[in-house]
Amino acid sequence: MKIGIITFHAARNYGAVLQAYALQTHLKKTGHEPFFINYKFRWNPSLCNPRTWLSRTPRGIAFKINDNILRHVFRGFKNKHLIMSAHKYSGFELPNAPPVADAYICGSDQIWSPTGIHANDESAVWLGFGNDHVRRIAYAASFGVPGLDDAVCKRWSGYAQCFHAVSVREKDSVDLMKKLGRNDAVWVPDPTLLLDASEYDVVELKLKEQPAPYFFSYVLGTDNDGLASSVIKTVHKRLGVVPRLSRPYLLSYNLFHSGFVGPDEWLARLHRSVFVVTNSFHGLIFSLLFCRPFIVLLRAQKAAEMNSRVLSLLDVVGLQNRAVSAYDRAQVEQLCREEIDWGRVDARLKMFREKGCRFIRDALA
Repeated sequence: MKIGIITFHAARNYGAVLQAYALQTHLKKTGHEPFFINYKFRWNPSLCNPRTWLSRTPRGIAFKINDNILRHVFRGFKNKHLIMSAHKYSGFELPNAPPVADAYICGSDQIWSPTGIHANDESAVWLGFGNDHVRRIAYAASFGVPGLDDAVCKRWSGYAQCFHAVSVREKDSVDLMKKLGRNDAVWVPDPTLLLDASEYDVVELKLKEQPAPYFFSYVLGTDNDGLASSVIKTVHKRLGVVPRLSRPYLLSYNLFHSGFVGPDEWLARLHRSVFVVTNSFHGLIFSLLFCRPFIVLLRAQKAAEMNSRVLSLLDVVGLQNRAVSAYDRAQVEQLCREEIDWGRVDARLKMFREKGCRFIRDALA
């Protein structure tokens, strides 16, 4: 079956790109012909536009320079590993001349975010294009918010009725789909969990030499409450190995410390570490897949909306105690010492993976 996928496959985000690769790989493995619909989202500015480089502050300019260098780095991974439609679609072209396919899949990532998606892109992410006979499926789609207002529900409920099968990435999103008139939504794992650890060998950067022991820190956003820095210092002291930090959205750090790291090298750095500190959902996922002991930091303030997916996954694998919301030195030291039963974790992940595989198989049958 030929399958067109709409997701954030071109984002400068490790999780977004790797989940795209994982969904593609799973579909190919099961005998299908997937490709990514090369859709240009409205928030994706042209590099030829001078306004792309302009900002009111030096910090803003630095962010844009960093973002565009990362765009080039991520493009290399995308061109090598992702299958894309030859044509690049705009919001106006997609409804008039949609790609030919037997099925369309939207997901994963926050493609249904009411605050993150431009109004002109709603039809694309809700698969509001193509002939009626094309099967429409949502796999692990995410809203990224705990609730939807009445205006959004009214606007999106019509789209939701056109799907053959619907699944969501966050457990809480099952209830959000009910507000859109879909009582059959299923909670499934993120696409990155559809593969086991060995299936990422193809895309993981091969290191020429085994580095000295280190622990890997991948923390997104700002550390206003000091939680991340305090935990990193304690882990450093307790384990006695150096931290290797990943701060992909900070230009000065990329220039003078780690370089501009692509998804292949990011995977290798996490995989080769002896411990992981992260507040990233996909940082947690790959810690579990690669059997890396970890501490996951819960987000605060507005970003706290992202904690539900982290806590739900920790519940699946029975490691709820490894989530930290406030600094407690004794707790961090205990987590550094505590052994993880990786056999049990792998068994639970396998059961969760089978749920996602079964959903896709049944939706495409």
